[in-house]
Amino acid sequence: DLITNPTEFYLFKKEIHSLQSNKIEEELFLSPFVQKKPERNNPLNLIEYLDLKELFKIEPIGSFRLSSSNFEMFPENSSALWLTPGLKLKSTIPIVNDLSSIWLYSWAEFHKHSAIFANSPMSIFPYKLFEYNPDYSMGFYTGSLGPNKGIDFDQSQAGVSILSNNFEFVFGKFNTSFGPFTRGNLSLSNNAPPIEQIFIKLKHKKLVFSYLLGSLDSNIPKDTNFPEDELYIDLWELFPYGFDINLLDDNQLEGIRLPSYERYISYHRLDFNIKENIRIGAYEQIIFGGRDIPTAYMIPVLPFWSSQHETGDLDNLMIGLDFDILFGKKIHIKNRLYGSVLIDEWAPYSAFDRDDRNWFAYQLGYSRNGKIFNKDLLYKMEYTRIGPRVYNHRFIINEPKHHGYNIGFWSGNHSDDFLMNLVMILDNDRYIKLAYEFTRFSNASLIQQMDDLENQYNNNYSLKFLGHGYNYRGKISLTFSTLVKYGFFLDFELSSFNTKGLYSNGEFAEIDRFEDVTVKIRYNISK
Repeated sequence: DLITNPTEFYLFKKEIHSLQSNKIEEELFLSPFVQKKPERNNPLNLIEYLDLKELFKIEPIGSFRLSSSNFEMFPENSSALWLTPGLKLKSTIPIVNDLSSIWLYSWAEFHKHSAIFANSPMSIFPYKLFEYNPDYSMGFYTGSLGPNKGIDFDQSQAGVSILSNNFEFVFGKFNTSFGPFTRGNLSLSNNAPPIEQIFIKLKHKKLVFSYLLGSLDSNIPKDTNFPEDELYIDLWELFPYGFDINLLDDNQLEGIRLPSYERYISYHRLDFNIKENIRIGAYEQIIFGGRDIPTAYMIPVLPFWSSQHETGDLDNLMIGLDFDILFGKKIHIKNRLYGSVLIDEWAPYSAFDRDDRNWFAYQLGYSRNGKIFNKDLLYKMEYTRIGPRVYNHRFIINEPKHHGYNIGFWSGNHSDDFLMNLVMILDNDRYIKLAYEFTRFSNASLIQQMDDLENQYNNNYSLKFLGHGYNYRGKISLTFSTLVKYGFFLDFELSSFNTKGLYSNGEFAEIDRFEDVTVKIRYNISK
């Protein structure tokens, strides 16, 4: 299979294996990737009786989820039931079957979601789902026709690919992630909805080259009341969801989706394994839209830096570096140090004496593997800080967002995030995780945000990190996950939240503390 949404458990086990073997594996910093070994528990193939072997499969998908605080879908607390039926189609056709095997792999997935709430959230439409939850995102939702305390949404992924041990060529709609962080990466993460894209990966000994050209939803509607020249004015707050909203009787919602202006991303990177335990990666990423795709951005190896200069500096260029280092001499104690920096705008001659035109975001992570009661332990810490001017652009069309979600780190600009995990692998199919999360978001008003954007290109304008104050989300959780049988997984999570300005229940409540109990039964679905 081509894995586009690896499970958290899979990545935990892969990181432990890398630590123990002292070898950085590709799955830790690039997705999608080819699964090297088949799953021990294959899902049910609905057409197995046709004896098509791997040439074609149809597999069911499903989940049953309960949460006492609505999975953080909305800022109002309410228990919720979330049902997800679906189907997955897969096909594997060998093209060359020798030492340099090449095969054609195609897949399609459809997930139908329905969520029912104990208390109707209709009063807060329109609202982006999972605004402060890094685990989920949706491109569209609407109120259920019945019951009126529910919402409906759906997701799809599909693609056709030519794969081998040395290259991957994929055309489809799927999630992509570049970088070594499990919480989310600075350039492109899998937190946003799937992206329609062309993805290329070439591997040669110690080098891995990746290229992506994708289409993003700008949420800027093509409306006669929205002049096209205003694509180059930052008015994004006026179009938070890209909908005309009409609230009907019985608090039902009718959402009329308007066509959006085109927005695109072009991305390329080179990863170099200096040694088996040391890797460094460098990349360029450019966001643009409102016009045809320049040919220069279709050439995988052409530097974007000079190309966007030649087109008039209209586009949003970002460059970055990330790295992995594995170390440790003791048999059962190994360490991983990893980090990342993204540069949104850079004045090289003043890089060390002023920060007016040096807009940086950075990440630092540390992992450690040990043993207790002969069980593998994985301890992880990750910290991310995103400057107040990073990801911004003077032109609304060039914001790095897809369906309103950040395509980079989930919390967006002017924020920081800390994660600490302690994971015990009980066996091949079960684990326990104790986690602490804390995220700060700037609580600048709309007027302050507009002023900051207007003045951010002024070298004399001072803008301090979280200088307008901040809201926050703190979470402590204990998770148990196990494979029950035949592809069924059971997840149980207890969480305690401490937040400010995000999920307040009362009109004048600034700090909100609440507990959550979540139970999931998953079948052939990653989370």
